[in-house]
Amino acid sequence: MQITQLFRTHWLTGILLGNVCCIAPAMAATIDNVQFRGFGTLSSAYSDSDILGFRRDLTQRGKMQQWQLGTDSVLGLQADMQLSERLKATVQLVGKDRVDNGLGESVEWAYLSYEPDNHWRIRLGRVGSDLTMIGDVGNVGYAYDWVRPPVEFYGAIPFYHFDGVEVNYRSQVADGYLSTKVFFGKSDSHFVYSTSDSDFDLSPFWGAAVHFEKGGLTFKAAYLYTKLSHVGNARMGQLRDALSLYAAYPAVAETIEALKIDNATQYYTSGISYRLAQWTWLAEASLLDSQEHLLPKTMAAYTGVVRRFDHLSAFGLLGHIRTLSANYQVNPLVPEPLFSYSQAAFNSVDIRQSTASLGVRWDVASNTALKLQWDHSWVTEGKAMLWTVNDGTSTPDEQVNTVTLSVSFVF
Repeated sequence: MQITQLFRTHWLTGILLGNVCCIAPAMAATIDNVQFRGFGTLSSAYSDSDILGFRRDLTQRGKMQQWQLGTDSVLGLQADMQLSERLKATVQLVGKDRVDNGLGESVEWAYLSYEPDNHWRIRLGRVGSDLTMIGDVGNVGYAYDWVRPPVEFYGAIPFYHFDGVEVNYRSQVADGYLSTKVFFGKSDSHFVYSTSDSDFDLSPFWGAAVHFEKGGLTFKAAYLYTKLSHVGNARMGQLRDALSLYAAYPAVAETIEALKIDNATQYYTSGISYRLAQWTWLAEASLLDSQEHLLPKTMAAYTGVVRRFDHLSAFGLLGHIRTLSANYQVNPLVPEPLFSYSQAAFNSVDIRQSTASLGVRWDVASNTALKLQWDHSWVTEGKAMLWTVNDGTSTPDEQVNTVTLSVSFVF
């Protein structure tokens, strides 16, 4: 989606953001307890495959052999109002390229934060999920050195917030700082697969996380328990309806049962970074543990290194993702074309790919960074879930080069 299309789709959000930008300086001058700030990225990306369309995550549609202006471009505005010494309200609006574009999706944060003392913090409302090393700043390109969070790790789990409550406790441990938190609520998303789109809720959405910092060392680990509910997929509904006409046949009944999504899903993640002088090393790994045939067990990991040269940084990343369970094989006794449609649905959620990335970041000002990144991806045959492919296309082994130039800023 081009920039003009992106912000035309976000017309209401754009009006709100524009109004806030105009009134923020005046309000800041007269209302001491309100703070406005923002962030943004302008980006252009090109990938050289005529089979796979590059995208940042599963909420987007990628394009093949075209410059894409919307993939990593984003504009965000945040308002913080200090209601009392211990109580604060925060709202964050984010405009970016995603298939499901509405004001509800653009409100990334909207919560009340209460800190009864220096150890406890309670947040209630729409809260940043903050389960990974990048945490709740995934939309803020200026906050990290590379153009985008590694697609292998973050592209398959684009959940930036949940609606609920979070309780965080911070203490000093072993000359460092330890934060532990628990959270409970629900979330939702809209994913684009090779054969169809899916809307779904994640409810319940609960778990816990720990975060430890000491000097140049940072460690983070989290656990999430959830269930997919209220899944909306037009093609899947049509397929189930067609299969139900033959439900008396055992082979068809088995397939209908395999297409159900009603089991619990657990997500485990941990990461570490270490900074020494001008060098930073980081790594992160996750496991999506699911018994669903349409949400197979998946592991993802990446590692990287950054070298700082005054206002210039050079970095390298290596990421990998793969499903750990074999695709469900539809019984060949299921009549055609239902057999082919059913098997295509199970095949569409398979992933296996690796990406090596090299890039540079130049801090041209105290609040602005210019970035250039090259990615080389190896995608295994038939396992291109993270890419956009032509409907019904069975993808061969493919290697893709993606080049991205971006400028990220905060204000």
